[in-house]
Amino acid sequence: MIRRNLNARFTGDPSSPRSSFDRHEADRDEVELIVTGGRLTLTVPHGISDAEMFDHMIHLQGHLTLEGGFEAHFSVQDIQGDHGNIQLDIHD
Repeated sequence: MIRRNLNARFTGDPSSPRSSFDRHEADRDEVELIVTGGRLTLTVPHGISDAEMFDHMIHLQGHLTLEGGFEAHFSVQDIQGDHGNIQLDIHD
């Protein structure tokens, strides 16, 4: 697991657009977990090629096994372009 303080991440970076940095992010961390296993299931229209399946997803669900024994189950429904209704359940 890697944990990074978001405020410290941009400290001293002259190219960082500090004006767009939300002051509420100063008390937030970014946590990166390694995925050790899992499965994704897609629902796509019949006849869509493997190369096009991510562009034509209707529904996406998955189960991810994460380092430390955590499990994440998620479902994204009503996918249209970049939008969808996301449901997430994480437990150990």
